Amino acid sequence: MPADYKIFPDYALLVTWPTGLVSSEELIEVYRKAYADPQLRPGFDELVDLRRVTAFDVNADSFRMITSMTEAFQGSTATRTAMLVDRPMNEIISRLYQSIAEVGEAEVVAQFTALTEALDWLERPGFPPELLERNR
Repeated sequence: MPADYKIFPDYALLVTWPTGLVSSEELIEVYRKAYADPQLRPGFDELVDLRRVTAFDVNADSFRMITSMTEAFQGSTATRTAMLVDRPMNEIISRLYQSIAEVGEAEVVAQFTALTEALDWLERPGFPPELLERNR
């Protein structure tokens, strides 16, 4: 599966896992599904785990669409998105998304190479990392 998500309601956290070659259409579709999921609530933060992505076929327009969906879903509630990166290509894509997302005021984005640092920044230090590994 090129992109998937899991909602952890007890931790107010959305986790997305794109894998392999990820296209704009796949990313947009995973966010459509996540934002339609009744478990997800405004105010939940997000962890995007890019460690299994091998290539991207995405463009700035798809990122603008995703940030518009995020803003519409979140309303006036700001959200934080931690991007877990493990190689330069993933960091470049993450920073492109960050530059687009932070034009609005609904989302703050940061990159991390360690899961524990990402969870600390999201203020989820009690989140069991094994939940992510099990659901990846």
